[in-house]
Amino acid sequence: MSQNGSGPTSTAVVEDEARKSDQLASEITSDNNASANANQAQLIKTIKAHIAKGDKAREKADQHYIAAGKYLKELKGDLSQAEFLEIVREKIGIGKSRTYELLAIADGTKTLADVAASTTKRSQKRVPGCPLRNGQMTTPTIPRPRPRR
Repeated sequence: MSQNGSGPTSTAVVEDEARKSDQLASEITSDNNASANANQAQLIKTIKAHIAKGDKAREKADQHYIAAGKYLKELKGDLSQAEFLEIVREKIGIGKSRTYELLAIADGTKTLADVAASTTKRSQKRVPGCPLRNGQMTTPTIPRPRPRR
């Protein structure tokens, strides 16, 4: 255990205490929950690796993103949407939109080209006179008043 009290032992103790206080966990034993957490940790590691490889290897990106999407589907399993998205955000580091893009790529409803095209289209819809994310203006424009809501 590290000096700050974190580590495998303290995490297990915290999880056991949280499980005991959970009113809905009456049928969950520490044996099957520990194996589920280990399986979940392995899936998270595998998903992150495929996303990283997809980012680095553009010619094999489709295969890696498809694999990441399939593993995301497996990770989702019986989790609620909120639990699933929280794990994805905190443990994998991707947001809701990217998560569902990868799931769509995996099940064949979208391709990488579709995702790239929608990103391009979305970025072209920016408000004239507003800078890009990097602070640069694409063309000098006269600011227009925004419509009232």
